[in-house]
Amino acid sequence: MRTKFFKLLVFTVMTFTIIGCEMQADLKNTVEYRDSDISFTLPGNWNITKNVDNGGVRYLIIETSGEAILTLNIFPIEGSRPLKEFMENMVADMTNNFPFGKRNKGAIIEVETVVDGRIFKGYENQFIVTLLGVEVPHLSYFYYQESDSRVAYLSAQVVLEDIDKVQEGFELTLSSLKLQ
Repeated sequence: MRTKFFKLLVFTVMTFTIIGCEMQADLKNTVEYRDSDISFTLPGNWNITKNVDNGGVRYLIIETSGEAILTLNIFPIEGSRPLKEFMENMVADMTNNFPFGKRNKGAIIEVETVVDGRIFKGYENQFIVTLLGVEVPHLSYFYYQESDSRVAYLSAQVVLEDIDKVQEGFELTLSSLKLQ
């Protein structure tokens, strides 16, 4: 009896960890982020949880109100890689080094996102995370922007059933991203 209860408890906790409790992106109370080399706007209920600058190579992690995540990787333009290569390396790394459960490579397609009349070309990766036998469909997006001296790779990941709650927030961040 105790073993069954423990398995049910672990399953419940892991399911909520994977699925999360995502809230609608707060677009009425947006927050502007400005630094010496980058600026963008976030929904009011999202937070920057990591902001690391390693001598010109920088990354920021932005978490939503649930389990979705945005990552900005910023590099000097010299030696930067095309978006497709960056995306393929990220997907391979996440697939081979997934910290818990299992993640498949999934399907990768080219996408175009139009925000306020601007076209952003990128990639979409639909994949499955399996934990304790439960399969949870996920979606990742990868986009690229550059300035004269820097490139920014923006990637976003969300449980597929939550995409409607975060899509406009992803688009807000993507469309407002500026490299100085």
